[in-house]
Amino acid sequence: MTQARDTWRQNLLDDLGSDGIDIELTARQLDTALRRTVQMWNRWKPYLKWLSLGDVGAAGTVMFTLTEDQVGVAGVLRVEFADQDYVSGVAYSTIAQRVIMWGRRGPRVFFEMQVSERRMERFTGTQPDWWWDDDDRILYLYVPSRPVRVMALFARPRTLDDIRYDEEYQFEEAALAHAKIIAANILEQAGDTVPGPQGEIGSNAQTWRTEGQDKLREIEEELKNSLLAVAPPQWVG
Repeated sequence: MTQARDTWRQNLLDDLGSDGIDIELTARQLDTALRRTVQMWNRWKPYLKWLSLGDVGAAGTVMFTLTEDQVGVAGVLRVEFADQDYVSGVAYSTIAQRVIMWGRRGPRVFFEMQVSERRMERFTGTQPDWWWDDDDRILYLYVPSRPVRVMALFARPRTLDDIRYDEEYQFEEAALAHAKIIAANILEQAGDTVPGPQGEIGSNAQTWRTEGQDKLREIEEELKNSLLAVAPPQWVG
């Protein structure tokens, strides 16, 4: 269960010491800190999801018209092709017969045959391919030589409700850093000291600015090195 916006606001004020000092940050300024942090998450830890397009036969070019509800605002980011399962129809019986005839060498021979087919596809330019038309929201699939199973990767903008419980600590640390920088900008308008009932109070604007900037650099480096920010490995044969 995700935290409500009011809870995030109060947590930021508590982190800044709201019971001990008067934090001059409005709800809109706290929302700005939260918005900037969500933008960091959208850049380094985007909301990604796979959409199964099912099995596509060797029919040349195939088109899929996909709505925003299906693949989000950004559309399709990547398409993966996989061989259909050899568990039904002629394909299964053919493979079963070959395994029986080849004996224990069957799996190795079958693997070598698959590798040879993929190498030939690359040489002849007949490997499956795709192209996403962002204007018309049409996904074009080029499947010339063999039936495949298709998965499309898409992303949509994260919102505050998408922050999981295991991300809350890091997210709050980043939001607090943004809030400190905003507060520092406000405090600096009053100079080095702030008037108070018992006399002038020294401003901690520079301290908060330094702490906020250092923490943001630290968290951004962690996000850069996270698994979601690193491209997945690709097989090369």
